[in-house]
Amino acid sequence: MPTPKTWNNAESLISDLRNDWKVRGSNIEVNDQDWPTCIKGAVGRNTFRAFQKMPDKPSSVFREWAYDALVKQGRFERLKSIQTQQDYDRWLDQLVSDLRIRWKAKMNRDMPFGPSYKLPNLVMKVVCERLAVSDRQRIMPFLHVPLDSYTLSGIRKCVALPNGREIPKTATMKFIDNPATYASVQQQIRGLASRAGVPAIAYDHLAWDRGH
Repeated sequence: MPTPKTWNNAESLISDLRNDWKVRGSNIEVNDQDWPTCIKGAVGRNTFRAFQKMPDKPSSVFREWAYDALVKQGRFERLKSIQTQQDYDRWLDQLVSDLRIRWKAKMNRDMPFGPSYKLPNLVMKVVCERLAVSDRQRIMPFLHVPLDSYTLSGIRKCVALPNGREIPKTATMKFIDNPATYASVQQQIRGLASRAGVPAIAYDHLAWDRGH
């Protein structure tokens, strides 16, 4: 895997966010792939490799759950009516809770906290592209950043975590192991993005593409 990009200070990250989104933000098109293809493309094989010695295939369990939750249960339709960050956060928490329940039923073990948010947040990047333009413009600023080695390493010199924790150079999605750390990182990324005048999810696009 390529080495993640690290920004040495908040100002350099804010500048890169602003410049990158000037190009990227205007090039997002509606994703009209069928749902299974859309979901399959949202989460790469490297992410699923983190789940070892499972009784069922992690990618299959996750993709079946995502289709069921978003399409069959109607969560995608309910997403279209969301108007505020608070409403979106509640919607996402319910989605994550549903994943944890399905995962434990299929795998007979809990999904760790970090991955249980990272995977749905990866899917939401793609799901947002399925929305009509007016809905997407409203919903996209609410999206959370998938937290993994790329997004965590990138901001490690730009944020301060609760209880004096520091993001290690080798941090992975499992570093995010509790709600307080997750909320703090998301809030600080959102603050940096706001200073750049871009949605928080712009940071994921930047950090991932800088490393690939």
